[in-house]
Amino acid sequence: MKNSKRILTLFFVIFLLLFIFRGQLYNNFVLYHSTGEREVYLIQNSELQHLINKEVKSSFDINKVIEFTNKFVAKQLTFSSTQTSNNPNLFFKTKKAHCVGYSQLYTSVFNYVLKKNNLDNEWKATTHIGKLTLFKQNIHSYIKSPFFKDHDFVIIQSITTQEKIATDPSLYDYLMIDKVTLKE
Repeated sequence: MKNSKRILTLFFVIFLLLFIFRGQLYNNFVLYHSTGEREVYLIQNSELQHLINKEVKSSFDINKVIEFTNKFVAKQLTFSSTQTSNNPNLFFKTKKAHCVGYSQLYTSVFNYVLKKNNLDNEWKATTHIGKLTLFKQNIHSYIKSPFFKDHDFVIIQSITTQEKIATDPSLYDYLMIDKVTLKE
C-alpha cells in the first residue's frame, strides 16, 4: 500500500511538471518549417467584425495582439476534420475548423486588430503551410493519412526588423502554447 501511494505521487509530480513545462518541452523538441503560404483574407463578415470590436482594447502592443488573437480564435472555434472553406468569413458561422481554418481565422483577426491599433505598418501575419519535425524527423512522413500531409500555422513578422514570431492556433486551443519554434 505504501509503495503504490509513492508511485501514484511520483506519477502525479511527473505529470504536473510535464504540464507546467509543456511549452518549453514542446519548443525544444518540435520545430515548424514553412513550405508555402496561403492567401490572406480580410475580415468582411459584419458579425465577426462586431465580435472583435466588442472585445479588442485600444493601445495593444504586439504581445497583447498575439495574446488576444490566440484567446479569441480558441473561443470561436472547435476542431473538426472537415471544413467547407479556407475563407474565415465563410466558415466562421459553423465554428468548426481544422488547422487551416484556425490559422486563417487567426491571421485575419490578427491583421484586423493590427489595423485597429495602427500597428499594420509595423507587423503582419501570414498563414503558412508547413511540416513539423520532432527530434529532427519529419513527423508527416510517418502518418499515411492525407489529412496529416502538412500542418498550417501562422508567422507574424516585423516589417522593419524582419523579426519572426510563429504561433500555432490549433495547438494553443488544446495545450495553450502561445508560440512555437521556427526551423530556419
